[in-house]
Amino acid sequence: MLYKALTGDMKSPEGYGIPFGPWVKNQWYEIEGPVRFSPSGGSVPNGFRCSDDIIRCQYPVKVERIAQVEVDGDSVTYEKDQWWKKMRVVSVKAWPPSKSILTVDWAEGQCHYRWADRFPSEAAVYEMKNYQGQWADMREVIEPLWKSLFTHGEEIYGLKPDRNRHTLKPEYPHSLERAVRLAYFLALCRTGFYYNGPFGAAPWVRVASYNRPDIWEIVKGNVENYWAGLAEV
Repeated sequence: MLYKALTGDMKSPEGYGIPFGPWVKNQWYEIEGPVRFSPSGGSVPNGFRCSDDIIRCQYPVKVERIAQVEVDGDSVTYEKDQWWKKMRVVSVKAWPPSKSILTVDWAEGQCHYRWADRFPSEAAVYEMKNYQGQWADMREVIEPLWKSLFTHGEEIYGLKPDRNRHTLKPEYPHSLERAVRLAYFLALCRTGFYYNGPFGAAPWVRVASYNRPDIWEIVKGNVENYWAGLAEV
């Protein structure tokens, strides 16, 4: 199955983010010129982009819908991405920010043990508050814990592992920092502080999978099954 992420108005960024659409279900579209993609970035990609990975397809789209597509004609494949000469949308399901946050939750759950082993009391409270929907309490637990990992108690900034700005204390490995950072991001999402971002949950599943590569496949299976059970829009 091939997936394509769409914006709320049924459009998709093709090439270097040029909007295409709106897509009409079951209508074939064809690009002009040859299909091309260069991983070195030497030329503008030309083709309708999709992926057989429902998480990967969310790069680089401000996700509001995820579609199943059919394809035809010439194509180029690079890693998990595909570009096709012809494409049509055959199924569309809503994928608002709440679904991306749920995906982040699944990813955090898969690597929760990584910081629970080091901070069992805090991790247990965090997990319980998430289950109970007491999300402000999640932040009260995880925010000071995040700061305690660094030499100067840095404030979180962009949630990126900038080693120049965030200097880990020597007793904490980067794998632990990634796990706590993911938990902090989930708490921010739950409290409405942080929007899911332009790429859905994909970057945060990647953060989790740095700690354990099979997490990506586990979360992908969860997303596929959840998407399949949603109603058409």
